[in-house]
Amino acid sequence: MRRLPGSAVFGAAVWAALAVGRKLEWADLSLIEVLFLFAPLVVVPLGMKLASMLASPDQSLFFRLAAYGQPVAAIFAGLSFFCPAGQVAAALAAPWLLEPISKPGTRV
Repeated sequence: MRRLPGSAVFGAAVWAALAVGRKLEWADLSLIEVLFLFAPLVVVPLGMKLASMLASPDQSLFFRLAAYGQPVAAIFAGLSFFCPAGQVAAALAAPWLLEPISKPGTRV
């Protein structure tokens, strides 16, 4: 059995803390915000691990950059939910939007 990526395990722990924090009312997040954060913190790292397992050994440059940048972009996306809507929240969410997208196995 292959190991889970560390970013998915860490993301699951952060997401669980946010979900509990919402329930205990110390995290000012709505249910939809907590559910949305499940994607960048847990689902995307697991999907990237699956894609890397299915891809050829020499993955594209964009895919490798996305794999390294994903944890940082997920943290910034999560932090954007704790700022009021505006330029600061948009700047924090921008790395997630700029995360390169490529198909595994393609070459640049």
